[in-house]
Amino acid sequence: MFDRQKYKKIAKMQLKGRRSVTVLATLTVVTVVFLMYLPDKIRNYRQVLFGLVYPKQTPLGNALSFLVPVLVYFIYGVMFMAYSYLHIVMSHTTKEVKFSTYIHGYTFWLQGFLGYLWQLLWTTLWSFLFVIPGIVKHYAYSQMFFIMAENPDIPVRKAMRMSILMTNGHKADLFKMDLSLLGWYILIMMTSGFAALWFGPYIMMTKVNAFHALKEEALRVGVLERYDFGDEDSSAGQADVTQGNVVKSESSVHAEEKTEPVSDVKASGSADYNAQPARASGEVEYTVLDEPESDADEGGAEQSPDSNDSKDF
Repeated sequence: MFDRQKYKKIAKMQLKGRRSVTVLATLTVVTVVFLMYLPDKIRNYRQVLFGLVYPKQTPLGNALSFLVPVLVYFIYGVMFMAYSYLHIVMSHTTKEVKFSTYIHGYTFWLQGFLGYLWQLLWTTLWSFLFVIPGIVKHYAYSQMFFIMAENPDIPVRKAMRMSILMTNGHKADLFKMDLSLLGWYILIMMTSGFAALWFGPYIMMTKVNAFHALKEEALRVGVLERYDFGDEDSSAGQADVTQGNVVKSESSVHAEEKTEPVSDVKASGSADYNAQPARASGEVEYTVLDEPESDADEGGAEQSPDSNDSKDF
């Protein structure tokens, strides 16, 4: 069962005592976005207040105006990749995370840029049919950045196919989760983004927890395997994600953990998912999702993301 209330509860526990880094990272994002749109705002204010009429653009100006959206997409993709990486790391550990972890996420700038362009391309194409298909595909592709942030070696196209399989039967659940966060989105817009300093990390951690649950469900049902996520040894090994580095060590999993049901998921300060080798003790427990119903628009849940017949859309 998709339980958004538990994902929110876990998010609050994960952020408790560790908000400083997330607030600073959010401040960086808000500042960059503000500076990006500042010239246009100044231009519009001058036109309204002083009635200034700007001359027509030259061919060089038209060419530069074409490059501006590309630059915007690049910045959005890179920043969202780094922001996702920070929260993925925080979901794997109860330790204090340094700001250098967020900076380390920018080393995956190419994945972020290409991922954003690829996601935007297909969402836009589906939106040409009608608004509803575009919204549906937005949620179908919504796990791409979390997949790549957890394992940057996964190609963009494969991450999209994996996201489609993971969200099969749960796009409505993700939509309802966004609706439950609508009040925070409105507050962020009303404060010109400054409320995001506090509520942005909470929203992101909630979505990261939903990602872990969807991933565990996909593994349990069998539509994806651990090697799809970059886990070379699905029965042993432990990933210690700390300060932006992923270190795999020899198995330290006890015998009883190997026979532990996949449906048990725990969290305290950070979520403890059986799909994730990194574990943390805690009090909050919840089970993974029930088996999703078939979703015809995704081409079948049994399709492997590595299959030659897999389609990006």
